[in-house]
Amino acid sequence: KTQEEFFHTFNDLHQNGKQIILTSDRPINELVALEERLISRFKWGLIVDVQPPDFETRLAILRKKCDESQLVIPGDILEYLAINLKDNVRELEGALTKIMAQVTFTAAEPTIDMARSIVAEIAKPDRSMLSIDSIMEYTAKVFNLPIDQLRAKTRKKDVVKARQVAMYLTKSLTHHSLVTIGLHFGGRDHSTVIHAIENVEKSLREEPAFKHQLEAMKKHLEYNR
Repeated sequence: KTQEEFFHTFNDLHQNGKQIILTSDRPINELVALEERLISRFKWGLIVDVQPPDFETRLAILRKKCDESQLVIPGDILEYLAINLKDNVRELEGALTKIMAQVTFTAAEPTIDMARSIVAEIAKPDRSMLSIDSIMEYTAKVFNLPIDQLRAKTRKKDVVKARQVAMYLTKSLTHHSLVTIGLHFGGRDHSTVIHAIENVEKSLREEPAFKHQLEAMKKHLEYNR
């Protein structure tokens, strides 16, 4: 229903000459959860690869936020934040907001140690550090299967479910392409990976217990890498 409403909203805006800007964390062809008619409309427009802001841009963002808040934060602290929070502007601004809050409500002087502590709280490990093999190993353990079953050609229901979950987790928690993921799972092609992801997403919508289990698995992998 949500996609149906979005489809009609998109058409209405487009027909009335409105500008539509959409953002995504993956290429348009990998938006497997969206209907094909939406994908085809997204392809009508200009597709641009937006890279994370460079150091100078990150620093400028922090300085502008300081100016807007009328708070003076030493340059070395702003530089520390800009150096250590590279990929996410929200995290960057969030770190500065926390420093501003401490300065405002405790009358403390902003320090590098303060910045270091806040960065340690919010910075996330690089997703690429999580290997496909470690995801497969953990998934096999959860489903009580030998890991080689995830690569095998068997179509046993429990094995297929575990394999699809492992593929979904790999796509969610790493930067690997669909092709690379398929190769790790017994040389399967990217369409098999797409099908697996779609099946898992369907189960997430329809099975609360499964959704709870998968969320627990993701948290385990993210914090026990």
